[in-house]
Amino acid sequence: MSVNLTERTSAEGLEAYIRGRRLAASDSLAARDVLVQIFNRERDQDSFIVPAVAEPLLVWIISGTAAVEERIPGGEWETSHVAKGDFFLTSSAEPYEMRWKVSGADAFEVMHIYLGIPLLEKAVREVLGGSGAVRLREVSGGRDEVLSLLLEQVRAELTNRNAVSALFLQGLAQCMAVHLAREYLDSSADDIAHRNALPAFKLRRVLSTMEANLASPFSLGTLAEEAGMSEY
Repeated sequence: MSVNLTERTSAEGLEAYIRGRRLAASDSLAARDVLVQIFNRERDQDSFIVPAVAEPLLVWIISGTAAVEERIPGGEWETSHVAKGDFFLTSSAEPYEMRWKVSGADAFEVMHIYLGIPLLEKAVREVLGGSGAVRLREVSGGRDEVLSLLLEQVRAELTNRNAVSALFLQGLAQCMAVHLAREYLDSSADDIAHRNALPAFKLRRVLSTMEANLASPFSLGTLAEEAGMSEY
């Protein structure tokens, strides 16, 4: 397998790298600093490269059991046996390799949560003070009852209501950011804010603007304004 160790993608672009069916998402909501996606994943996933993204990625197992294997490209495989309620927290700036095999009859459904860097920085400043550098440790197949309670509320909001509240999701995102800042900081990790990638909520605004103006002339300035960036 040819591996590009500098490969990057957006939170929304990551979907193209992993097989499965998307069941729900917060893409259409005007919620800042949070992107949520729910997937039904393949039962037997061959090895693939997961590109790095701008924000930390939380993956929560909604249903099913599986043996999930991860490794740095070329390294030794590390296996996590996961079930409903387990989670992964990935904040590495480098791509990594992953594969899994589902056991049992239940569908393997997972929820992806991306929290914006500004929100995480604010949470870290509140918890620790200082610059708010976001340095999170990696978790594979962990279990956290507080986090699960919050994630279940996110899942229920996306799947059980006709009108999903962006404000409600933002409130839950704030709670999760504070919890991560309290429980999962790692002073030896890299500061996530220094990465050269476009955060998910900014990318979502850009894509929505493009879709809404397909019949209009292309305007780099307009898209840059939506992303809060200079067109130069």
